[in-house]
Amino acid sequence: MLRPVFEGFRLSTIARRALRGPLRPSWDVPYEAFAAMMRSSGQKIWRLPLPVQRKMLVTPRRRPLPGIVHYEPARLGGVRSEWVLPEISGAMSSAGDAPTLLYMHGGGYALGSIATHRPFVARLALATKIRAVSIDYRRSPEHPFPAAADDAYAAYEALTRQVDPAKIVLAGESAGGGLVMATLLRAKENGLPLPAAATVISPWVDFTLRGPSLQSNRRFDYVPRETLEAYVAAYATTPEAITHRYVTSVDADLHGLPPLFVLAGEAETLLDDALLLASRAEAAGVPTTLHIGADMIHAWPLFAALFPRCDDAIMRIADFSRRHLPR
Repeated sequence: MLRPVFEGFRLSTIARRALRGPLRPSWDVPYEAFAAMMRSSGQKIWRLPLPVQRKMLVTPRRRPLPGIVHYEPARLGGVRSEWVLPEISGAMSSAGDAPTLLYMHGGGYALGSIATHRPFVARLALATKIRAVSIDYRRSPEHPFPAAADDAYAAYEALTRQVDPAKIVLAGESAGGGLVMATLLRAKENGLPLPAAATVISPWVDFTLRGPSLQSNRRFDYVPRETLEAYVAAYATTPEAITHRYVTSVDADLHGLPPLFVLAGEAETLLDDALLLASRAEAAGVPTTLHIGADMIHAWPLFAALFPRCDDAIMRIADFSRRHLPR
């Protein structure tokens, strides 16, 4: 279904490049055409009925997974979850105290699921060579703040009863990155042992939408301000929720958090969220690693099934996670 649509964007991209050159220095025709297709979709999606939006969020699978992965349904703290078990020198088990990646998907707190992010979480698990567990938190507008944050924390708390927190790493992209930060802050405040490390990919951590990159990168990326405003209204239904530390975590007290890896695309609208988070985390004494993907759009590692250029980010996340897990 998407191939004829993509072909139209590919042809228009070729014509545009013949006159003006590439839109970004490193973009080839397929990537620029894909970015244009995503941008066109992103500018319209927030106007569509929510069930249609949710059906539109699919994960491309052109490149096969680089290994064998098994999936096992579960519940963590009452939250529907799924174990992602790569075969690394034999099959892994969901039981026991083995190193574990807890993943929180993105989608503006309204879209996304275990199913939409399954291929990406599998790639992360294979690259990191550990098992992962992905959660289906409650989504807005049916369940506004603090439902998603409550579910993310409940899942982490339940996981710590099975796995030593020193063997747990958290990860999430976009709104999922926001949930990672909310979980870290809540665990710190409640005295729950913190995980070994956390990764946030293109994190959405500022519901006040103050970042200049929302405008400066608008012509490259597929997440315009209008879409974010719609998802803010659906999830944070009061002024207090918009500025709550579990939503706008860039303004929270970040002291005492575990090592943090922040990734953002140079061409994405939420670039400034990531830059501000990394800056404030570092100022608070958090061991912080920042990686800006040259010419990349929002949550670009999720497109590894289409573009080998996205593999580098996955390997960076895997290397970071392994460095902070027990040998």
